[in-house]
Amino acid sequence: MSKLRLPIASRLFIAVLMTTLIISLVGLLMLHFTMQKGFSRYVAEVEMQRLDVLVDGLANQYQRYGNWQDAMNASVRSGSVPYDRVQRRWLRYQYELATRRSLKRRLEERYARGNLANSSYLENGSLVSPLSLAPMLMDDQDAGRAYLPPFQQSGVPSMMPGIDRLELGKRLVLYDDKGNYLVGLHSAEDLPKRSIKLSGKVVGYLGLQPALDPEDTLSVNFFSAQSRYLIWIGLSCFLVSAIVSSLLARNFRRPIGELLETASELTHGNYQQHIEIRRNDELGDLAQAINQLSTILYQHEQSRRQWVADTSHELRTPISVLQAQIEAMLDGVREATPAHLQAMQRQVLTLKKLVQDLNELAKADVGQLQCHFRLCNPWIIVLQEVESFEHKFAAKQLHVNLVPPVQEVELCIDPDRIRQVITNFLENTRRYTNDGGELALSVDINDSNWQLHVDDSPPGLSDEELERLGERFYRVDSSRNRATGGSGLGLALSRQIVEAHNGSIRFDHSPLGGLRATLCLPISSSQ
Repeated sequence: MSKLRLPIASRLFIAVLMTTLIISLVGLLMLHFTMQKGFSRYVAEVEMQRLDVLVDGLANQYQRYGNWQDAMNASVRSGSVPYDRVQRRWLRYQYELATRRSLKRRLEERYARGNLANSSYLENGSLVSPLSLAPMLMDDQDAGRAYLPPFQQSGVPSMMPGIDRLELGKRLVLYDDKGNYLVGLHSAEDLPKRSIKLSGKVVGYLGLQPALDPEDTLSVNFFSAQSRYLIWIGLSCFLVSAIVSSLLARNFRRPIGELLETASELTHGNYQQHIEIRRNDELGDLAQAINQLSTILYQHEQSRRQWVADTSHELRTPISVLQAQIEAMLDGVREATPAHLQAMQRQVLTLKKLVQDLNELAKADVGQLQCHFRLCNPWIIVLQEVESFEHKFAAKQLHVNLVPPVQEVELCIDPDRIRQVITNFLENTRRYTNDGGELALSVDINDSNWQLHVDDSPPGLSDEELERLGERFYRVDSSRNRATGGSGLGLALSRQIVEAHNGSIRFDHSPLGGLRATLCLPISSSQ
């Protein structure tokens, strides 16, 4: 059973969409959870900001009595707080006193300005008339005496009905300077706290129980509404993510399709196929690499075709000559004289050498060119080959100038292979240098290379011809033709031999006006 094939664009679409969906869901769930856990605490911290008067009052109590226990005992002794309810009522009582003082101060300021009768206050969520509070605004230190002008100075109520509709007094908690519980609403939760300071030193903490209960009806309705909003936000994020993922996948689908189409064309031998993708990313780099590969394959295919054509042409020439001479002898047109047989032998030798060169090049192409390395002095090989060419150079009246190296070195080389390269250089000079010309051989040695320069006199070569020199079957039209016996494989084979020695061959213009061929062999390989 074949596996389900899912295109890359679809995988990218699904991956981006699912990633966005997961992040959105996790974010929304965390936001919902944080809202439920933190919103009531946030409301409590906002309410804490309204307890400045109480914090100041508690600081004054601590300053007056020196510690919290003595302050509570003083309220019990004065009868303001029953002994058996001090844990629950003392802090609430202090809150009521602080609220009275705050209202008294505001009413006195309004009375002084003559605006008392027409004023009202929004205190802790309740709209309160100042005149209705006059008999309540008394301090526990001055029971029976009002702090307002002499109206409504009847008894002092023990409670302030309507003044604490948010029930802040019931939700207060007092801790000592070490965070230990003292009085107020006992709660195991970590409540929002405000520090109570006296002369810059913390003497206690005032805590407030949050008024919101996540389980009550109002809270449930509020959070349900928020959940609906979050669901709509999540759906919107999902929709936007789907659109963006689709566009992103489409942006990748088109170039990938073009790359696949071009690769398919290359497999069918269409090496002139190119991709027109202008992108500054990895797909653009891949398109450029495929275009380069297409160009290289096209060049190799052209070289292969040229190779086959040149090889068949080079083989056909001596075979045609042999066939013509043999047919002439069979027809009685030409006799089998020694001269005619020698001419046929020369064609056979030419054919044999061509086949040998092709065989050596084929071995070099697959890395099977055999070389037997040993230490030897390459200059001695040069001298031996120059001596063997002495009669050939004399026949063309070529003057040979040898410049020996300043020091003798031994390299790890295959003497027979290097002799083949030098022989090829000297044979090319003998064939293509004008009669009466000059040949110079010199050696340069540095820390890493041994270089042999073979310079000859005119004719020279153009820059374009120098670049192609060494290609298989390449011959310069002006000087190289089959009349001189060149096949165009000698320099190509020489290059392969030298590269097997980790060396190189370069061609340049000679100071003598002809061609300079430089053989470079590494000295390090002999160490």
